[in-house]
Amino acid sequence: MTLVETYRAVAPSIFAFISRTARAEEGQLPLAPTILGTGFFVSEDGIAATNRHVAEVLDQLPPDPSTGGAGYGALLFDYGPAPEAAEDGKSSLRMMVIETVGHSSVESVSRNPAWYGEASPDIAFVQLKVKGIPFLSFASKEFYVQPGTPIATAGFPLGTDSLTFDGKWHQFIPFVRSGIVSSVFPCVVAWPHGFTIDIMQQGGSSGSPIFYLDSPTVVGMMASSVLDPVAVAGPQLSLRIGLNNNISVAVPGHIIAQALQHFRVAHQIDRSSFPTVSEWKRERGSPSDGLGWSPFTRG
Repeated sequence: MTLVETYRAVAPSIFAFISRTARAEEGQLPLAPTILGTGFFVSEDGIAATNRHVAEVLDQLPPDPSTGGAGYGALLFDYGPAPEAAEDGKSSLRMMVIETVGHSSVESVSRNPAWYGEASPDIAFVQLKVKGIPFLSFASKEFYVQPGTPIATAGFPLGTDSLTFDGKWHQFIPFVRSGIVSSVFPCVVAWPHGFTIDIMQQGGSSGSPIFYLDSPTVVGMMASSVLDPVAVAGPQLSLRIGLNNNISVAVPGHIIAQALQHFRVAHQIDRSSFPTVSEWKRERGSPSDGLGWSPFTRG
């Protein structure tokens, strides 16, 4: 597969976590919801993976003022055939805000002499109220990442700011960026406890899946950066600040896959009442507020 083909395969499984409230000038609607991080589906029954630090931010949001429920949701950009009313040769885009049931973070890892990673990996799982959703699978072979492995990631770096500029909402798809695996922790081993990539970690990209260039197979998840300490001096003070750079730390895919198994055991959720994606769209019809079906010609 080319990266173009791989991106088309992974994009339907990637979404943005958003706040259900946003500040705007009086009498005006917000241009776009505030994007807080990225997530991706790891199961057809609506389980998604993201970072623990993203889930912690979600918990700090005020409740939805209209419902009293969770103050966050999952924003999906759904692409597909246009509704029957649209002209032939058209495709359509729909922004879908899916409700969440709850989330759980990985609190600790069972200690054993062979584990050298974080005591609390930066992993969380969120249950969305939907099923029959496209999802991504994890690499399962030994040495699935090594220094020099070509990879790509897709998500929402810089959050809403990267999708909107010049007073308009210009983009409705996740950013894709490519690079290589720069290093693995602690060395070239079959199952590393972490690795780095040469793609900058930025606000909003936390929780983005990392996958092979030629396959929609997840090898890890964006998590954090190795900050470059720089001295800043002034007339009356001197301090050191950390600057972001292209050394980004990733959570390995096999660790996320193992954590997912534990999540399923610990959280026995009745998903029988969850709508499928098709049912969700059918129930809501074709809104006319500009945030529903928008016909466009696919290039």
